[in-house]
Amino acid sequence: MEIACNVTRQAPIAAELVNLATPRWRQGRPVRPREPKQLASAFAELVGVHTGAAVRAVPDAGERLGALAGGLRHALLAEDAGGRAAGVNALIERYGSRPYLTEDVGQPFHLHFHGSGETVIESLGGEFATAIALIIDGYGADRFGQCQAERCEAVYVDLTRNGSRRYCSTQCTARAKSAAYRSKTPKTTGATAPAATKRWLEATWPFIAEHLPPAPASVLEIGCGRFGGFVPALQLAGYQALGVDPEAPQRGPYQRGTFEEYEPPTPVHAIVACTSLHHVTDLHDVLDHVESALQPGGVFIVVEWAHERFDEATATWCFDRLANDSETGWLLRHRELWNASGHDWSSYIAAWSVHERMHAGHEITRALRSRFQTRFLGEGPYFFSDLDNVSETDEQDAIDTGQIQATGIRYVGHKPR
Repeated sequence: MEIACNVTRQAPIAAELVNLATPRWRQGRPVRPREPKQLASAFAELVGVHTGAAVRAVPDAGERLGALAGGLRHALLAEDAGGRAAGVNALIERYGSRPYLTEDVGQPFHLHFHGSGETVIESLGGEFATAIALIIDGYGADRFGQCQAERCEAVYVDLTRNGSRRYCSTQCTARAKSAAYRSKTPKTTGATAPAATKRWLEATWPFIAEHLPPAPASVLEIGCGRFGGFVPALQLAGYQALGVDPEAPQRGPYQRGTFEEYEPPTPVHAIVACTSLHHVTDLHDVLDHVESALQPGGVFIVVEWAHERFDEATATWCFDRLANDSETGWLLRHRELWNASGHDWSSYIAAWSVHERMHAGHEITRALRSRFQTRFLGEGPYFFSDLDNVSETDEQDAIDTGQIQATGIRYVGHKPR
């Protein structure tokens, strides 16, 4: 089977195969080993319709891909240049890479490689081995590595001009920058901010940073709260930041009042809204104001909560993980009020949400998608920062194993140009 050898395309795909099959940690979260069928399905999605169909047609594709991924990881992460070259040579020999010239319609002759074997997996093995060999020949043997972010074992291929890549993704780059920021400025939200608030902001900042335009863009935060929200982190990262909230700090780059009442002097490059939209009186009015306050093409980054998914199993899981000596906190108040109400959890939480006039998560996401060009929409943890000795990863594990609901919402959209 003939598959065009395009170095800049095939080498990153080879790295992604390794990342689908081998890491125990990726982007700060533990990764469960994929079963062979799961690996084959994930890889088939990665390589596109035509090659993906050929992969799915191989009965033991998952086992063959797992073996290929193991060989690739060994070659890419060998201790020195000699070890990497030896590993790649072994793959070339194993998969029988063979060069040949071919002519596509309207294109001159060019060189292709493919492996010799009975399935598309062997063809891909030859392609990947040759692509990596050509990178070593043209760029050097140091263009491969393991992500240097904490709790990530993903590999990468560095095709940058100056060989400066150190992380597998923009998400890990943002996590590493956030870790460096925390190490330099332990008090990111001011001396009076509660520990839970600090934990929340520090855990959420990498997502915000990942999707922001380059500094020194102008960024407005809706609902920064009395501790300043992400504004200090934004300023440290070089952004022109302003926080708007009725209880915003009285000094610094803040505006006291509601967002609906604030008119920015000029449209901004980005707006951040973290757990503020479900509280607003008129959601559509606020989103109309967001749209008018953004430049064409501006980004809207939202972190929200789907209170309608806060079922009894999720609540009980949270309540069981509150600190024994805790005397404050919104989850503790819910536990006490629920116990005192005499109602079942469903009745209690429904009455509370009506009383608070909160917007449901699905209502918020529907309104966002109707106004902005959606770039990302995901769900995940929300409660961890208010719990005792529970990390974001711990909560994600509970979600993945079906113990609790995923109540956190993360959204990124752009204003149409």
